[in-house]
Amino acid sequence: MDVLKLEIGGSVVSIEKDGISLLDWPHAFYTPFVTQKAPDIVLHLKHMPELPPPPQSPKLFEGALEGFREWEMYRENGHYQMELFDSRTQEHDKSVRFSESFDEATVYLRQSSYHLTIILRPLMDILLVHYLSLKQGILMHASSVRDGDCAYVFTGPSGNGKTTISQIWAVQEGDISVLNDERTIIRKTSQGWMVYGTPWPGDGFLVGSGGAPLAGIFLIRHGEKNEAIKAPKPILFQELFGQTFANFWDAEILSRISSVCENLIEEVPVYQLPFLKDASVTEFIRSVVHARH
Repeated sequence: MDVLKLEIGGSVVSIEKDGISLLDWPHAFYTPFVTQKAPDIVLHLKHMPELPPPPQSPKLFEGALEGFREWEMYRENGHYQMELFDSRTQEHDKSVRFSESFDEATVYLRQSSYHLTIILRPLMDILLVHYLSLKQGILMHASSVRDGDCAYVFTGPSGNGKTTISQIWAVQEGDISVLNDERTIIRKTSQGWMVYGTPWPGDGFLVGSGGAPLAGIFLIRHGEKNEAIKAPKPILFQELFGQTFANFWDAEILSRISSVCENLIEEVPVYQLPFLKDASVTEFIRSVVHARH
């Protein structure tokens, strides 16, 4: 059996392909994440030309893309089950059975050849949200940058500048790497809070593997000057939690994600950051972080 292993967010995902071929491998977004380490999460990919119909149990949630049904979540026989649809044709295209601990999933695929991203998204968003919540971790709509031996996270609604600030950092000289310009993982480890990139970029198509200690979280927006604002904790929490990926049908997961956000605000510098769209913001961020040490 063909096996591909990727290290994402400090955890190793093993993708076991049984009768499935990848149309776009090797892929530049994924190859930096390839590893030979032992897996923490296992995905079994199986070809099944005739997928069983969705369960008769009540639908927990439905995801849509530009008004078209993309996926549905059910709970059947004590386990979560996800049904995915081709967003163009609306055909039933994939069916997923998750283990209770979300460290294993069987993915039944109607076709025998796929692009890897078509298989993994949004499946991995949902699996990682659940898995990370058990490990004091979150998946965020956020860009992230490693600057030497530390990392910064930049988050905010679409249009607030996640890709812009990533592109500014990307052209700076020195020991700097953009970990991602759209999807970032933060988790508590024995080394403290760590930041990790993912293989799924935003409009800037910027990805990087590996991780670094978290030095600060910045809730960004475009501004007339660079300014670090220490807002009241309830406001920081609202803005931070609002940019996490969350499985809204599961109250326990929401509670764990909420706890992670609260702990981050208590233990890590978190600022609102209006910023200028030029290189001055990089030195400003460094000065804010270093002023605390």
